[in-house]
Amino acid sequence: MMLSNRLQTITGYVPAGSRLADIACDHAQLARALVQAGAVDLAIAADLRSEPLRRARRAAAEEAIQPGRLVFRQGDGLEVLDPGECDVIVIAGVGGKLIEQMLKARPEVAQAAGRLILSPQRSPWLVRQWAQDQGYAIYDEQVVMEDGYFYEIIVLDKAPEPQGLSQLDIRLGPIIAQGRDSLSRTYLAWRRAADKRALAKMALAAEEHPAIREKMISLQAIWKEWEKRYGYSDA
Repeated sequence: MMLSNRLQTITGYVPAGSRLADIACDHAQLARALVQAGAVDLAIAADLRSEPLRRARRAAAEEAIQPGRLVFRQGDGLEVLDPGECDVIVIAGVGGKLIEQMLKARPEVAQAAGRLILSPQRSPWLVRQWAQDQGYAIYDEQVVMEDGYFYEIIVLDKAPEPQGLSQLDIRLGPIIAQGRDSLSRTYLAWRRAADKRALAKMALAAEEHPAIREKMISLQAIWKEWEKRYGYSDA
């Protein structure tokens, strides 16, 4: 099975022999591929919608995947899981706000999993803020491009003590912000341009709305600190 660039990257963070939960799985391509490859002992593929699951079940049957190794469940987020049922939880293809809501709705399920692999389509800083609050450490981060869009992949492991992320780390990612590769640097340039546009809009309303002014000051400070910490300002 040919996986997308994002899903292929995610597979590299799933430890061999794990029990995987693929939440908001759509057609369960990730779960199906990992089971077919023998990379996981069990995969639970879950989605809120019935039609993608129907298609995923049909595809799994055509691929002769053993039903006991790939389980399909329809439901909302982590509500389909019992605590400790999975070692690894993947949530990809939905916004950061929705991922945050899913994790907050069943904290006991998230806490029981050793690893969370999260790829929010929007607002990735909400995921990192949740990780900071709940005592997870960022094991790794990557930027991937797919169909002309940037996506972050954030890999979290349960930590013995809080990681202590700064606002810059939460906003841009402690690893991504370093711009270690050309794609990360291109992504940072794109993010900075987007934030500059947002700041220009905020400036129009800042005088009348103190909350907007505070947000504006915070965002400006993050990029100023980024320039200072990483020694360049051309992104």
